[in-house]
Parts: sequence; C-alpha cells; structure tokens
Amino acid sequence: MIDVGAKYDKIAGEYLKTKTDDTLIFARKLEEQLEPGSRILDAGCGAGIPIAKYLSGKFEVFGIDISAKQIELAKRLVPNAKFKKADMLEPGFENEYFDGIICMYSLIHVDRRKHLEILRKFYELLKTPGYLLVCMHLEESEGEEDYLGTKMFWSGYGRKRNIELLKKCGFTILWEKDWANPRDSNDRHLFLLCGK
Repeated sequence: MIDVGAKYDKIAGEYLKTKTDDTLIFARKLEEQLEPGSRILDAGCGAGIPIAKYLSGKFEVFGIDISAKQIELAKRLVPNAKFKKADMLEPGFENEYFDGIICMYSLIHVDRRKHLEILRKFYELLKTPGYLLVCMHLEESEGEEDYLGTKMFWSGYGRKRNIELLKKCGFTILWEKDWANPRDSNDRHLFLLCGK
C-alpha cells in the first residue's frame, strides 16, 4: 500500500498551493459550537492552511499529521498553534482532552477498515459535550490515482455506512453537507458535524 505520509512529504509545496479559504465554511460550523479558548484537534492538519490558521485566532489548536514535511510547514505558517507528527490512531493525547476535532481530507486517505477505530478514538478524545467535524466519502470507493504528480491512495464507504459508523461510536449527527469544491468539481465529499 502507498505510504501516504511519504507522498505528502513529496508534494507538500504543491499541495499547499491548492489550499484556499473555501473550506473555512466547515471550520466556522465547528466554531459555532465552541466557546473562545476551547481546545481543538486538527487531525490531518497538513500545512495548517487554512483551517488551523483560522481556528488558532480564537481557540487553542493542536495539529497532527503523518507527513513530517507538512508539520514543518505548519509550524512555520501557523506559529500560534502546536503541531506534531502523529497518526490518527495514536495521536498522543489523553482521553477527553478536546472540545472539538476537525478532520478535513485526511480520513479519506486511510484504509476504510480502520475508519471505525479512528472515529472511536476521536470520540474518546472529546469531552462531553464535544464536537467532531469530519470529511468522508459520499460514495464507496478505494484505490490509487495520480495526484499532483505522484500516486495517492483513497479509501472510504458511502454516506449511509459512514453515518452508521459515526452512530456506532456514540456520535449524534447534527448537520451534514454534500459539498463540491468550487474550483474542482471532482473534489466532492460528505461533511458532517457530530456531537458527543
């Protein structure tokens, strides 16, 4: 299987160029649920742009990513948040540590057979009440494709199964959106706000 972290190390600069403020609608959706100063985990934070940068203006933000190069960029670009190289299954934080978790375009790169385990980990990491904003597949698919000059791996279930997994972990679905990136119609995913 493709080493996604190594691939993002390779394309970190190119990937950063694709980032726009379009996805801040999801950061704002999470923001609506939280008090200023709340602790947020950005799981799969990339270079911290635009999500961690935006949220760090009002919240205590921690970012994790499996790409060392992305973490290096994030530390430089978003100095008022904390970042470390870590896996979503072993993020290195105590349970009930976060008020919110945002997971944008990262779970979709993990073998879908691990999605339930990762969502359970997110549930454990959240306080009660706590909130998860997660990006998932709309349609079931898995495979490798060319992406920014390298081979990349994607994996995910469809909408119905994704919602079943979240509910199995104990989450309540508060809001969902089928959203396509206005700059790339192929970039279409399911975004869900969930409560603990």
